Amino acid sequence: MPSSTAVLLPLLVGYLFLSIFYFASFRAQYLDGYRLLIESTVVGFIIFVVARGAAFWLHQFKYPAEAEQWITTGSLNFPFIGSTIIAVCIAVSVPIAGNLIVGPQNAKNRLIARHDNGFIRLFGRAWKDNRMVSVTLSNRKVYIGYVLTTPNLNPRQQFVGLLPIVSGYRDKDTLRLVPVIDYAKVISDSLTPTDFEITICIDSIDSANLFDPKAYNRFADMASSESNNPTTPRLA
Repeated sequence: MPSSTAVLLPLLVGYLFLSIFYFASFRAQYLDGYRLLIESTVVGFIIFVVARGAAFWLHQFKYPAEAEQWITTGSLNFPFIGSTIIAVCIAVSVPIAGNLIVGPQNAKNRLIARHDNGFIRLFGRAWKDNRMVSVTLSNRKVYIGYVLTTPNLNPRQQFVGLLPIVSGYRDKDTLRLVPVIDYAKVISDSLTPTDFEITICIDSIDSANLFDPKAYNRFADMASSESNNPTTPRLA
């Protein structure tokens, strides 16, 4: 087998495995080009070793030998074609079986816990627990709502989808939240609340936190009583 093919086949098989398996595919999005090539080659080489052993084991049976003879004497004549076919089957079947066991969200949650990105962990937790978040953008715009779509683990595609309940802004002097638009009534009357989803790039977020309306209103009451300002904004 030509040396270029000897390298290319493990690379392609390894990349096939990494792109199908949820846990590996999410992680692969963090890798740069060279590291992805290296890991694909290593994984593909391991798969080929297993496939080669399986090919030797199958060679002792009658029907695989006849199939090999048909392949090598027919139009599919190619060195190590039997091992290649077995390797492709392994690279497809094993990750599919693993996906059924792990599931996409579990794989994503494990990687979120492993990678130290506060926003991704926060939005993942809010989505899992069905809790509200408060997101302050770099232009002081504020959105409070529920997470509909957690950020993709690809560093170049980190967006979060929110179902806004309240939007407003932070006062430029005190940075106190000033609610402006209440979406709750309109959303409750709509048959498709997801139509109100807004997509926010993580790079535009200045800060974010879990949000509890009851706790916020208690702090608002305390601030109003201390400052004797009855107009301190509250959330219904």
